[in-house]
Amino acid sequence: MHIKKLEICGFKSFVDKTVVQFDHDVIGIVGPNGCGKSNIVDAIRWCMGEQSAKHLRGRAMEDVIFNGSESRPQHGMAEVTLTFDNTDKAYAETLPLEFKDFPEIAITRRLYRDGTSEYLVNKTQVRLRDITDLFLGTGVGTKAYSIVEQGRIGQIVSSRPADRRLYIEEAAGITKYKLRRKQAERKMDLTKQNLLRVTDIVNEIDRTRAGLKRQAAKAERYVQYRSELEDLFLHDAAHRLLELIVTERVHSGLFSTAREESLRLTAQMSEGENTLLQARAEAQGIESRYEAATAGAAAAEQRLTQQESEVARAADRQTHLQDRLLALGNEQQELEARLARMSTEEQEIASRMAWLEQDETSRDAEAAAENEQRDKLLANEAEADKSVSELRARSTGLQSEEASARTRVESLAQRTTELEQRKQQLDQERCQLGTDVERKKLEEQSLGVALEHLEASRQECDTET
Repeated sequence: MHIKKLEICGFKSFVDKTVVQFDHDVIGIVGPNGCGKSNIVDAIRWCMGEQSAKHLRGRAMEDVIFNGSESRPQHGMAEVTLTFDNTDKAYAETLPLEFKDFPEIAITRRLYRDGTSEYLVNKTQVRLRDITDLFLGTGVGTKAYSIVEQGRIGQIVSSRPADRRLYIEEAAGITKYKLRRKQAERKMDLTKQNLLRVTDIVNEIDRTRAGLKRQAAKAERYVQYRSELEDLFLHDAAHRLLELIVTERVHSGLFSTAREESLRLTAQMSEGENTLLQARAEAQGIESRYEAATAGAAAAEQRLTQQESEVARAADRQTHLQDRLLALGNEQQELEARLARMSTEEQEIASRMAWLEQDETSRDAEAAAENEQRDKLLANEAEADKSVSELRARSTGLQSEEASARTRVESLAQRTTELEQRKQQLDQERCQLGTDVERKKLEEQSLGVALEHLEASRQECDTET
């Protein structure tokens, strides 16, 4: 097969669409290292169906898509189209039927960044297997001898005889026949496996055939019994139809007789209804008189109930007033007793106040006498102080007198203090007694008012009874 041209777009370093024309027998591509010369061979190999990213000098298949640079964005798709000349009729006869009539065969491969891959032959989408079958026996392919890259010669020379045999068979054009033989053998193996499965299925069917025969016989008997049962049903239905016809005729006669009887009964019922209407009218009159009598009796009973309730209320009121009168009498007695007690307490308080006044008078006299005596003692003490200097010679005897006098003075002072405290206490008791007397007087007045109210209430009860 003769290559006419190669179109590359977005594959590795070929950003823009690039077309390489193979219009001479020998074509050379010259350039410095890293300019992308080997990328052309990779593009041809990739377009013919290479599936190994390692053989394309990459880690993953997405590496063949232009990944962008500082000035150019990355591409979303890589596309390579390889066009072959198919004008040689002798070679065209060896191609598949769908390709041998084309003057040119354009093989296109596309790869998108999402991993989607497309193969086209003359812009018609095909499978990878179709492209592989197209190149079989031509020496063109991903592993054929037509592409010789760096180190390939040494690999062929140093390869094993079995590996060199592959190149020889490819050059002889028998590779596609061997592949077809392998495919036929694979299909035969699949057919043998299918035959084994069919044999197993037949054996299984043979095992279940006896049961199916029994089931078929049962089904046939079921159909026969079903038809017989339907015949019996029809026979029974015919008998029942005849019985129904006879019954219907008998019932028709009975119905005519019943109808005549019904007319007669209807006439009697009309007469009975007229009589009933008259009886109802009389009953309504009686019922109205009964309702009037019932209403009068209810009114009389209501009046009687009212009078009885009034009598009961009067009796309850009389009982309540008697209870209240007894309670007022008891309360009056209690108040009189309390008033007597208060009078006695008032007399006791008056006598106690008189005694306190006498005691206070006597204590005032004693206090005055003691004050006079204290004044005398103080005067004596002053005189004694004056004569101390004179009587110092007799101080031994007078010191004892002075000590006794001082003791007496101190006792008199203490007695005076106690008398003053007693006087204050008596004053407080007198004030307290005066307050008690006032309170007793107020209580006496309130008791008098309460007695007046009780007398008035008793008089009212007497007038009501």
